[in-house]
Amino acid sequence: MICRFLTVAAVAIAATLANTSESRAAFTVSINSTFTASDNDGVFDTDSSLGVITIDQIVAGYRIQLTSTRTDLGFGGVNVLNEALIVTATSQAVSPLSVTTFADGFSFPGMVAGSPVTLTNAASDSQFNIGVANATSTLAPTTPPGSGTTAPVTLTAPGAQGSSTSRVVVSGNPFSLSNTLVINGLLGAGNPQFNGTVTTTAALLAPTPAPAGLLLAAFGIPAFGLLRRFGRKVDATVAV
Repeated sequence: MICRFLTVAAVAIAATLANTSESRAAFTVSINSTFTASDNDGVFDTDSSLGVITIDQIVAGYRIQLTSTRTDLGFGGVNVLNEALIVTATSQAVSPLSVTTFADGFSFPGMVAGSPVTLTNAASDSQFNIGVANATSTLAPTTPPGSGTTAPVTLTAPGAQGSSTSRVVVSGNPFSLSNTLVINGLLGAGNPQFNGTVTTTAALLAPTPAPAGLLLAAFGIPAFGLLRRFGRKVDATVAV
């Protein structure tokens, strides 16, 4: 009876910890700070999979068809936040349009304070009838300092693509990733459209090994000094 009670208690505690962990992690898509969809919110997110948000909504006069995904330590051991979207302007569209995907709870095993992380923002569009789109990515540790934002990638024509990279020295785990796409000038008759992607990638950099010259300076020279000192002692003993 006691063993059964302990087993049930252990399962209950594990479930509580798992639910607490899941409740802490946020994964959202915000549009113009007036609309927010959360992963599995049961209202706007039409994809039941964890780590995937799919929406088809009209916000600020734009029809927004979007799928965002988060990958924790996926291919290559990196953390990735990806967004693919089609934005179609209606006659009620009001510029600018801002779309932000945010996810927290990312981590790198073994990362310590002062670890360098490469933050990369890549954006592309396959169709952009009119306007200018700017995409940026941000990394923000739960405990500052260490936040970093990439330079904007600007898209102005169909088939445009680009990327920007920033090196961030973070305070440790956990941290959040976000990307923001701002579209200006997607207005006019004919329902102009933007069709593109924004990808945020965080990769932990390996510690840089010290150059051989510095290692020699750090260890070789003191050792050489000890040898010289030992040599003097031997000479003095022989002389006596």
